[in-house]
Formats: sequence, structure tokens, C-alpha cells
Amino acid sequence: LALVSLSVPAISQQHNFSWGVRGPYDVLLSRTTILEPPARSPHQTRTASLYYPERGQPGRTIAAINVIDGFGDGTGGTARLWSGGLGQNSTTVRLRSQRGRGLNFTVEIYGH
Repeated sequence: LALVSLSVPAISQQHNFSWGVRGPYDVLLSRTTILEPPARSPHQTRTASLYYPERGQPGRTIAAINVIDGFGDGTGGTARLWSGGLGQNSTTVRLRSQRGRGLNFTVEIYGH
């Protein structure tokens, strides 16, 4: 009977999200950081929506969307494509915190 011991290093618990693939001719169309303080109650969540393009601006074709969690300790929230998205010229990304936590996300949109 052999005994095997495995050592597993600590793994970052960031809640990053990515949709699509950035191509060689794609450029950064938008970079926005969303910061919200913690919810008032430990049972509440914070939500925010990011819209691309900004009102009154023309949109370009979206190839990739990256949502980067600024909390590296596993307390970040979730991100969803609420509307639009890849291959389209507009999108809404919906962010939600964990209960009792705030938001700290950077959203990058690439396209052509």
C-alpha cells in the first residue's frame, strides 16, 4: 500500500469572467471600473449595470468582454451579459456582489 502526499498551493479566488476572443486587429473600446461600497445589511447585495456604448456614442462590433475582479480573496461577485454582446455593437453587463459585500470590477470591451 503506497501513501501519496500532495501539496496544493493556495489558489486565487478571483471571480473573473470572459466572453469571446480578442483578435489581432481588435482594440480596446472601453475600460470602466465599477466600485460600490458594501451593502448596508449582510443579507443585501449590490448591483450595477455597465452600458456600451455610452449614450450618444456610436458602437463598434464587440469581439471580447473581460470582467476583472478587483477583490482577490474570493469575495467578488458575478457578471452576466444582460443584453447585446459578442458580434453586436452594444451590450449591457450586469454586476452583482456577494451578500454584504461591495463591487470592485473592471470591465474591458474589445472590438473593431
